[in-house]
Amino acid sequence: MKISIFSKDLDTCFPIIEQIKQEAFKREIEINDNDPDIIIFIGGDGTFLKAIQNNIDRLDDVLFLGIKNKRNSLGYFYDFDVEDVEDIFDLLDSGLLKINRVNLLKGVAFSKKEELEFYAFNEIRLSNMVETLRCQLFINDELFEKYAGDELIVSTPSGTTGLNKSAGGALIFPDLNAIEITPLANVNSKIFHTLSNPLIIPNNCVIKIDNINDGGLVSFDYVTLEQHIDTLEISRSNLYVSYLTKNNISFIKRIKDKFDI
Repeated sequence: MKISIFSKDLDTCFPIIEQIKQEAFKREIEINDNDPDIIIFIGGDGTFLKAIQNNIDRLDDVLFLGIKNKRNSLGYFYDFDVEDVEDIFDLLDSGLLKINRVNLLKGVAFSKKEELEFYAFNEIRLSNMVETLRCQLFINDELFEKYAGDELIVSTPSGTTGLNKSAGGALIFPDLNAIEITPLANVNSKIFHTLSNPLIIPNNCVIKIDNINDGGLVSFDYVTLEQHIDTLEISRSNLYVSYLTKNNISFIKRIKDKFDI
C-alpha cells in the first residue's frame, strides 16, 4: 500500500501530517506522492473537492480518505477526526472500510473564443453577476423552459446535500442514478414562465443551456471560470471518485448526524 497526504493548510495540519507519516513508517507503508493507492486528505469538504481536482488524471487508480481537522467542519464525505489516525490504519489493514463511488458530472462550456471541459463532484452552477440570468434549458435536445432567475444548479446525488439543499432542492440517495436541476430565485411573470420546483432526471440525460445572456458565469465545485459563457452542456461522466468511509453508517444516519435532525 502506498499513501499520499493532501492538505490546503500545511502549517495548521503539520502535527497530524507528521503523525500519519510516523504511523505509516511503523507499519512499513510507503509515502508516495507520485503513485499513491490512497490519498489521505486533511481538512473540510472543500479540501476533498480540491484534492479531487488536483488528481483528476488518476481517479481510476486512487482511493480518498478524509480526516477532519476542525470541529466546525461538516465533514460529510468522511468519518474520521485527528484522534483517529491509529484506528484508520487498523481499518485499512482489515479491509473493513466502505468504498463509495460517485460519478462526476462533465461540463463543456462554450464561449465566443474557446471551449472548456471540466468535471464536478458536487455541482455545476450557471449564474449571472451583471443582471438576471436568462437562457433556454434543453433536456436531450428538447426545450424544457426559457429560464429567468438568479442561478441554475445541476447536482450529482452526493452534491444534493450541499448548495442544492440550501437552494430548496431535494436530497437524493447516493445510489440513485439521477441528476438534479434546481433553480434559484427564478422569475415568474407575464413574460417569463419558469418551473419553480427542482427537477430530477435520469443521469443518462444530456442537459444543454443555450442562448445565455451576456454575463453568464459557470462555477463547478469550488472553481469559477473567468470566461463569460454562451452555451453550457452537462452530462454524466465516465470518471468516478472512490472514497472510504466507515461501513456501519447509512445515508439516513449520516443525514441525521450532519444536519442535526
